[in-house]
Amino acid sequence: MAISKRRHILLAAALARAAVTLTAVAASAAPATLSPEARGKQLALIHLLVKAGKAQQAAAAMRKLSHDGPPYGGELAIEYYDVIGNTDAGWQEAKDGLQRLAKADPYNMSYQVMYARQLARRASSRADALKLFAQMAARPKVSRGPILDGWREAISKISDNQARINACKDYLAVDSGNVSVQGMLDDAESSLAKQLPWKLRDQADAQVAAGHPEEAMKTLRRALQLDPRNAWVRFDLARLNRKQVSEQAGRDTMNEGLRLAPHDGDMLYASALYFGLLDEADHALRLLNRVPLQQRSVAMLNYRKKMQVLSQTQRAQKYANAGRKAQMRASMRRARKLAGDDPDAVSIVANAWVGLGDPAQGIALMRKYAERPGATTDTRILYAKVLNRAERNDALQPLLASLENAKDLTPGNREDLRYLHSSLASHRADDLRQHGKVEQARTVLQDALQSDPQDTDMLMAMAR
Repeated sequence: MAISKRRHILLAAALARAAVTLTAVAASAAPATLSPEARGKQLALIHLLVKAGKAQQAAAAMRKLSHDGPPYGGELAIEYYDVIGNTDAGWQEAKDGLQRLAKADPYNMSYQVMYARQLARRASSRADALKLFAQMAARPKVSRGPILDGWREAISKISDNQARINACKDYLAVDSGNVSVQGMLDDAESSLAKQLPWKLRDQADAQVAAGHPEEAMKTLRRALQLDPRNAWVRFDLARLNRKQVSEQAGRDTMNEGLRLAPHDGDMLYASALYFGLLDEADHALRLLNRVPLQQRSVAMLNYRKKMQVLSQTQRAQKYANAGRKAQMRASMRRARKLAGDDPDAVSIVANAWVGLGDPAQGIALMRKYAERPGATTDTRILYAKVLNRAERNDALQPLLASLENAKDLTPGNREDLRYLHSSLASHRADDLRQHGKVEQARTVLQDALQSDPQDTDMLMAMAR
């Protein structure tokens, strides 16, 4: 039997005996009548409960042992507050009691150390505990052992890496050779280095949302310098490069990631997502097929299906361009079968029919999903995109008005609606121009531009 397992069994047996003994003692005699020997045994059992992590049971036993209230001072008071202060119910009582003792006897370092340890038990007061430990350690002619022990324990409870780094450095300024604190510092610095790219990614998201894409690109480049193999930081930068610089700039960003991490599942998936944005379905599928089977998430499998559908519709378009209608229809049937009942995948087929010159079939296909009871906002927006591509402005306008009142719109949904409103205004303006109504067309575009002054597409439409 392994040593750790034997210890576990022995500890469990000891705890069982402790519980029985505490119950028996409590039933046989009131705490006030306990002999010093019996009280000592109860304290030993309470210590055993504390060591085993049974804080609630230990606190209950301590309160029963001190039924007249907490001791007035000395080691008994410290022991009492230490045990009950390790529970939510007893934390405040212990904090107040220890604070009174520390103020009443400021030169008693046992009180000062225990008070600081009590503060360190909660994140809200841990910073105060660290200050107290630092102040105590700086006092002349004090035994620093208990102070440093409590200080190290407080540092070990800090979850925020930057705060732990700061606390470790403060400690090492006093006890520079401490190996355990140096280890905590190294771990915290390593963890922070791993977290920083993700924090920078969140910062870049906020910058994009605030309308500062150039600043976001700088932030993402900084994140990539810290972690060049971070697939999702790279993906975000590639998308911004595509939008702000060029499609090739985004392509280069993802290709560099594939060169650095050619077998990384996240990098392959992120690259497939990017090339899917470029409608390069076959390229995206080749990347997805390189992801090991055991690493393929549900999201990856769903995206793979969408790329398979897109690949078939692209083949259908090539057949149509070559005048091979039978093969075109066969590819569209395969695409429809692959799409199944997934509105996202079905919308690819519906849009393909519009592109193939049969908008009625595409609209009818997507309408069935958009008009189902309980159809999601996402599905209705997919239908709006089909209507927009087919330039069915008469049906698109009321649908957009209805979608604007949806209560579950995400930022992505709002961006889609912004684009659809812009596209609708552009279509209406073009139609008016074709009928010689130039001033009315300009009014339509001006109204749209007032609602979205940063719409570059609308500015270009105004210039036509």
